[in-house]
Amino acid sequence: FEELLQEFRDTVAGPPDEVPMARAALLVARAEHRNIDVDAYERRLQDMAETLVQQIKRHPSPPRARAMVQTVNQLLFRELGFRGNVNHYEDPRNLFLSDVLSERRGIPVTLAIVYAEVCQRAGLDVQPVGLPGHVICRYTPADPDDEVDELLIDVFNGGRVLTRPNCQELVRG
Repeated sequence: FEELLQEFRDTVAGPPDEVPMARAALLVARAEHRNIDVDAYERRLQDMAETLVQQIKRHPSPPRARAMVQTVNQLLFRELGFRGNVNHYEDPRNLFLSDVLSERRGIPVTLAIVYAEVCQRAGLDVQPVGLPGHVICRYTPADPDDEVDELLIDVFNGGRVLTRPNCQELVRG
């Protein structure tokens, strides 16, 4: 356990925006499931990102923000079947990224890690955003001429694009 703890410490050392979220989350999962192959799960994320890059390239020109989010949502939620574990929210497996990647069900925080990691590996600026009681993702388009500055995405609910009032409703709920 001490070796795992030191590996986790080394992984999360440094500036917060440089911490490899997926690797850190997989190391947490390894504390419960000793035989997890962290590198194999990271390869799964990389494979998803490479598929996403190919799907983005199918657009005639770089897609606008909303089309980009639709492309990501199509891959992760429709093709790969990731979804919020509504019926068994308290299931501890929802906390372990390895289980979420295998079962394709999770809670907002683990789904946000998957969404952000796949997008980042595909070159998109997507970050998890913590709200009180919920986690969403924020996509910031690279094109300064895009129709929006950012999009807020509810990864627990199939990638629904949120407005700021939607976020306020989530917090109040």
